[in-house]
Amino acid sequence: MKKLFIILLLSIPAWAVQPMDPLFTRTMEAMQTRGTTPFSMKWSPLERHLAYLKPAADAEVNELWILDLKTNKETKLAGAEQKSKESEAEKALKERMRIGGGGVTFFSWFHNSERILYKNGGELWLVTVATGKKQVIPVKLSPVLFPLISPDDKMISVVSAGDIYLVEIATGKSKRLTESAGDGIYNGMADFNAAEELDRYEGMWWSPDNRFLYFTHVDESKMAKWALPKDTEFKPHYQLQRYPVSGGVNADVSLYRADVKSGHLNLLPVPVKGEWYLVRVHFIDQDPAVQVLARNQKDLYIYRYKNLEPGLIYHEHDNCWINLNKSFHYFESRKAFLWTSEKSGINRIYIEKLDGKEVPMTDGKRPVLRITGVTEQMVYFTETAANPTENRLMSLNMATGKISIMEEPEGWIRISMSSDARHYIVFFSNLNQPMVASLVENGKKNRIFFRQTTPEIDGLTANIHVPFQFTTSDGTILYGVLDRPKTLIPGKKYPILVYTYGGPHAQVASNSYSSRNELWYRYLNTKGICVFRMDNRGSSNRPRSFERAIYHNMGDIELKDQIAGLNTLCRKFTFLDRSRAGIWGWSYGGYMTCMAMTRFTGQFKVGVAVAPVTDWHLYDSAYTERYMGTAKENPDGYKNASVLTWADQLKGKLLIMAGVSDDNVHFHNTEILLDKFVENNRFPDLMVYPGKKHSIRGRQTRRYLFWRISDYFISNL
Repeated sequence: MKKLFIILLLSIPAWAVQPMDPLFTRTMEAMQTRGTTPFSMKWSPLERHLAYLKPAADAEVNELWILDLKTNKETKLAGAEQKSKESEAEKALKERMRIGGGGVTFFSWFHNSERILYKNGGELWLVTVATGKKQVIPVKLSPVLFPLISPDDKMISVVSAGDIYLVEIATGKSKRLTESAGDGIYNGMADFNAAEELDRYEGMWWSPDNRFLYFTHVDESKMAKWALPKDTEFKPHYQLQRYPVSGGVNADVSLYRADVKSGHLNLLPVPVKGEWYLVRVHFIDQDPAVQVLARNQKDLYIYRYKNLEPGLIYHEHDNCWINLNKSFHYFESRKAFLWTSEKSGINRIYIEKLDGKEVPMTDGKRPVLRITGVTEQMVYFTETAANPTENRLMSLNMATGKISIMEEPEGWIRISMSSDARHYIVFFSNLNQPMVASLVENGKKNRIFFRQTTPEIDGLTANIHVPFQFTTSDGTILYGVLDRPKTLIPGKKYPILVYTYGGPHAQVASNSYSSRNELWYRYLNTKGICVFRMDNRGSSNRPRSFERAIYHNMGDIELKDQIAGLNTLCRKFTFLDRSRAGIWGWSYGGYMTCMAMTRFTGQFKVGVAVAPVTDWHLYDSAYTERYMGTAKENPDGYKNASVLTWADQLKGKLLIMAGVSDDNVHFHNTEILLDKFVENNRFPDLMVYPGKKHSIRGRQTRRYLFWRISDYFISNL
């Protein structure tokens, strides 16, 4: 028996018995110390305060804070006084919104006073900012989900068990508006595609005059069910999720109007032929203006409903797909609305008049990134700088057409602006400068609101970030960053690790700072591994054609760009060892890694794929069909873009890591690829996380995940 034990012990992989490197442990402890970076910034309607969430320094919870704009005093209003009682619907929405931690998540200002409504411990709380006095709204419903305050501040619409109720704030008395909830049927909430892929997290909208509540009615009863195991205890546990796979049945989403006094319900008809997505709901005077996107996402319509009758006020067509925005703002004085679109080939600002006339407001030399503020006279927006790894804040005077620069630092900025534009917070960082958030009042910096710090860790050597760019064979400039040790050992050849996401709506090589990435890259650099990240064609913040290069052909040009960039990088920096190249990524980056190790076999020695899509038949319809169409109309594209097609070509070391309960990229993706590998005598390494979703959260879980990634590359490159 002892001899057998020794044989078995020797057969265990080294990483299975190897303790974590003490330097990694110190690094990870610093990475996992929750920063206090504020998020979910919301300005009070009277422009006196800024409310925001901030992670608690010593717990995995979020706290509600306010900043008094007159005194510059910060005050904590609420923390985690009660144990979290989140519903499955709330957990799912937080996963869609990529929000971690318990405590306070959902909060909103009242419209006409300095009071805040927030949800904590399964209850609705009201806090008066001036006094800090808190009170529970005595709602006799459970659960109480997604509260929305009426414009007159007297009622709250909520969802409970799939139906909508109106709650009197003063008394807590409730009135039921819908009675249609059932198995796979619910009201007043965003469906999966809306929240995950269309950037719509809400399902209820009050009319400005309080007369009506507009809401979604979602029927998922005909959708396929997917089992999500949660087997982390002795008792078996699983959840069935209705999930809209590419080419399959989507949720049937309708928009209804409820008369608040009578409770009478009316359906708003949508005249679009075929299937469609409900994208946004706005208001023009008292009339809802509803954005509807065709299922193939090539046509966007905006209908204004007068007396429940739809009138088309805008239509846009794109031969590939339309990127959605949140730019709509109606100007009563102009009988027009603000809009952004890529229809000219680059994202620009337009004034769209209700009589059909269109006025472009920007010249289209640089893509507009985001509208940050709108007043009757001015529009404030960010656009890329001359180098698309940087951006700047601009102001547009709609009367004169004059555009002025407000913020143009050498780096990347994010703006949170008050509704009157008198105040804004500018979050700034660059590759060498941790984030600094400054409060700006009437054009002048008032104070430092927040300063990010990166701890010094004993044993981590200094590193440097080297910007990199090269031109592809068709003349496209691509941008990247090389993270390397500050001091190189003469004559030493360093392995190179490529970090990639690679898909649409992402940029990994901006001139910005991430304290967690910084620490991990420094750790890898200390261990002698250089890190390279680059934005290939198909990624974000460039002209329309740059992103559309992947249309109907994912997993091809993205990796050709990455490989060409890596080859150019290694020719320029001869201390890099091209024969010892690794690649890793999460989600789309995991897909890129799997394709790199199979379809582009031999280009990388080692790969780590976290939560990878492996075949686009298995992913959700709104995302996949946007870029790939359906398998019926694009069979060759689906075949070539599938890792399964190339599984027999796997060469090198590949580690796949996935959460078994992932409700975004289902574990089925990993299972079906593993089956294909085994069928072809290919045997990658595997690490699964029971009960974990796409983000694979958890302090110990994340620590082990990053240790496995780090050790895998240190041991094999």
